[in-house]
Amino acid sequence: MATPLVAGIVSLMLSANPGLNAERVADVLRQTATPFGSGTPCGANLCGAGIVNAAATVASASSRAAAPAVGNGDFESGHAAWRESSNNGYALISQIPDGLGVAPRSGSQAVWLGYIHREIDTLEQTVRVTSQAPYLIYWQWIQSEETNCKWDSVTIRANGNSVLAYGLCAATRTDGWRQQIVDLKAYANQSVTLRIEVATDASLRSSLFIDDVTLGPAPYN
Repeated sequence: MATPLVAGIVSLMLSANPGLNAERVADVLRQTATPFGSGTPCGANLCGAGIVNAAATVASASSRAAAPAVGNGDFESGHAAWRESSNNGYALISQIPDGLGVAPRSGSQAVWLGYIHREIDTLEQTVRVTSQAPYLIYWQWIQSEETNCKWDSVTIRANGNSVLAYGLCAATRTDGWRQQIVDLKAYANQSVTLRIEVATDASLRSSLFIDDVTLGPAPYN
């Protein structure tokens, strides 16, 4: 009896918030459960967190769907919400030129970082990281002629601290859009300046294209 009941409630949760993964679904079910009465032999150690509460569970899932997202994460509004810089003076948020073999993942605009020799590009935005949405999630397309992964690089920073770094090279080339997930749980319930940095050297070109940036729970891989 309990299994189809809980399965039905989970379906309602996912209708309210399709971004929930299995871990977050289980958390919401436990956190919103009605405690067992004092007259019952059941308790958390014997019967679990409590009695499933459909109304509270779906309401909690809906509120998590409203977690603040990254402003203009699809870049369709140009530079709105973002601060960008290029030491060579190039615009980073734009339509991707023809001939590169790359199209935006969605819409008509994306970010193009790198490519120019001795280029240092930065893209940043201040956001609120919540405990319900503690992961930075973005889509990337890497093109690179480099064979050594230490020369051209990407660094993701939160309040100036490096939270992820990787090379742009043949080994990391994606040949298409791939999802990247960055754990920001250490910054939960804080305002954070997110910064994406790309640095290139004086030979062999590397490009990082980024689109559809958001904050959310860890999605299925």
